[in-house]
Amino acid sequence: MVNYIATFKCCKYLCMTHGEPGQDGWHHVNCQNSNWWSHRLAEYGLIMDAAETGYLRSTDVYKAGWGRRTLMFFNNLDFNGPASA
Repeated sequence: MVNYIATFKCCKYLCMTHGEPGQDGWHHVNCQNSNWWSHRLAEYGLIMDAAETGYLRSTDVYKAGWGRRTLMFFNNLDFNGPASA
């Protein structure tokens, strides 16, 4: 997890989906619920934006059985913009 968190921390915003416990699929190696992800990422300064998450989830016009149901939007509290050259 530390490896991909380092990449996430390079961005101002993070939009992600996740596999849920018991969900089938390739490469689902850490299936957790949204609450777990929200708390874990908060430990790294990535704070879930509930309003934006709700809005993005509501845009699922196809009612897909995957994806938007677990979509989450985060703000990186530690983002300072691109490094100066």
